[in-house]
Amino acid sequence: MKPSRVEHSTERYWKRLVLMFFAGWVLIYANRLVLSSSMKAIQAEWQMSKTALGLITSAFFVSYTVMQVPSGYLGDRFSRKLVLVAGYCVHALGALLSGYARTAATFMAMRVLTGLGQSTYYSNEYAIAGSEIPDRYRASGMAVINSGMSVGIILGLVAGGLGAGRAQGSWRMPFIVLGAITALLALTMQLLIKKDVKKKLINNREEQDTGGSSMVSSVPCYGLALISMYGFYLLLTWLPFYLVDVRGMEMLEASLVSCIVPVVSIPFSVAGGWFSDRIGSRRKILIAVLPLSALCFLMIPQEGIAWLVAGLVLYGVTGKLTVDPLLVAYVADALPKSQYATAFGILNFASAIGTVTAPAITGMLADLTGSFNAGFYLAFALQLMAWAFAMLMPERRCARGQ
Repeated sequence: MKPSRVEHSTERYWKRLVLMFFAGWVLIYANRLVLSSSMKAIQAEWQMSKTALGLITSAFFVSYTVMQVPSGYLGDRFSRKLVLVAGYCVHALGALLSGYARTAATFMAMRVLTGLGQSTYYSNEYAIAGSEIPDRYRASGMAVINSGMSVGIILGLVAGGLGAGRAQGSWRMPFIVLGAITALLALTMQLLIKKDVKKKLINNREEQDTGGSSMVSSVPCYGLALISMYGFYLLLTWLPFYLVDVRGMEMLEASLVSCIVPVVSIPFSVAGGWFSDRIGSRRKILIAVLPLSALCFLMIPQEGIAWLVAGLVLYGVTGKLTVDPLLVAYVADALPKSQYATAFGILNFASAIGTVTAPAITGMLADLTGSFNAGFYLAFALQLMAWAFAMLMPERRCARGQ
């Protein structure tokens, strides 16, 4: 029996959403990683310590973090599309103005504005996508969207490395260009995402009770998201700087080496999502990959390029970019769609606490000890704790893919 016209239209719409939200993550992470690969140039222009550099990134994530739950709640209560698009416009403005900042204080303020804009994306984007993607393709679809983060990391590292390697102040241009492209994507979202159908908050007591108990049972999942983020943002924030400062690489070379993690992660994160849909379990894959990702943080600081590359490859296979879509699908499996934005806001709030602390703590540890090793060893310990949280997560069966 041939699919109806309505079914074709529905399938086209959710696949279009997947591609558009993939592009959204590309620009969000490109904007973040341009900063990471420009840190040496920024440090030289404004004579900043490692602690001060780490605080710039942490300031971005303070505003990003505090708005996670409010933006998810507002999306569920009023309009996910409105909250999403408005935030993306603010993100575009912050990126543009970051490129024009003339003092370190102004630059930090613009990063705070950018973080505020990006804060609406995770909860509302995944809520819209999760409501439209068929259950049997949930983790696969989320993994494709999530792989936009990997592409964005690559784009941001290369663009920042190219910009920072030129004349003084040339690090600014990638911020300006990305801001302009982000504004265009915000317009595209406004045109292509269907208008929200306004719904009252759930009145059915049984559905409320189910959602509440599922939120409580997801606490280990939120704990996993929080502590596993430290290692990911240690690498995102400090790896290019570390490769230049400790390993003696040129900035462009360091940026290209830093691309190993996102390049490797793209096929493996999608494969992990597909396999999780096939076996009907997110938890089993999380338990398998997390201890391997912990080992990466012991391998990377070892002497010799082979240890460094092997550690980065292993993290690309087993790290956050593989774990994150599984966590999103795990939460979505248990909750009514009307609560998605709020639930994803809580999930990303937990993750974002790690993003706030990792850049600043790593910078302070490097200043205090004279080495980045302490930061890597802390990430190893926290990744093992994340594995323990995965063991505590209740098993949830989900619809199997075809």
